[in-house]
Amino acid sequence: MKLIPKQPGVLGIDVGTSGMKMAFYDFEGNEILMTREEYPTYHPLPGWIEQSPEDWWNAVIHGLNTFWKRNLNPHQIAAIGLSGQMENCLLLDQSGKPLHRVLLYSDSRATREADLINRKKRILQFFGNRIDHATTIAKLLWIKRNHPEWYHSAETMISGAKDYIIFRFTNHLVTDPTNASTTGSMNILSKQWGKSIIEDIGLHSSLFPAIVSAKEQVGVVSKDASIQTGITTGCPVFCGLGDAGASQVGAGVIGSDRMHFYLGEPPARLQW
Repeated sequence: MKLIPKQPGVLGIDVGTSGMKMAFYDFEGNEILMTREEYPTYHPLPGWIEQSPEDWWNAVIHGLNTFWKRNLNPHQIAAIGLSGQMENCLLLDQSGKPLHRVLLYSDSRATREADLINRKKRILQFFGNRIDHATTIAKLLWIKRNHPEWYHSAETMISGAKDYIIFRFTNHLVTDPTNASTTGSMNILSKQWGKSIIEDIGLHSSLFPAIVSAKEQVGVVSKDASIQTGITTGCPVFCGLGDAGASQVGAGVIGSDRMHFYLGEPPARLQW
């Protein structure tokens, strides 16, 4: 078995479309361990594309078990950072329990709702993007119109997959500007939720979690999450950002004088 260096490092978690990618890096950026855990995607009707948030969390648990079996010591993990798929829609009740499976970014059921939202004045100027079936706010309106029992039982809405994992680790509900900018709900100038427009669409702005910087520590691993995952209680968890935004940073786009042309998936619409 490969010997694992005993120095501390950071854990990176990416909640992808087809699986969970996890890696442990030392402070010099060297990859020490990596694993991938797959989970299913559900297609209950044509154009409907869903995943289970519990599958995401179980993938984290299984991936960490792989690391422990490879002799990584939980105390070596000094911090956790995350990225993941965006433009999803998931409602949680007051206890933090998911009310339904996640409507993925690729789900196309909310076309009519997107058309209705686009008729509102100032949408494009305010949010910076035309609303389509992929946009979170269209999916949320679809849920309200087709599953009012979910909508009226909801305490919060999650769009970024990594935000659900943050919640499971820390019990804190947050998101970052890259995820928020693809929901069709964030003012691109203030980088805050456009509450008046959200309410005008007929949705509750209170469902949207706080927007914080990707580099902000948003909490620590709770006792319950420590029991489930093996990570040390109190380990810092940082907000991170959406997967497309993370790929920009990874490509070195850290200033307005640089750009990254990305091919292979649908174009990301980001607001920094």
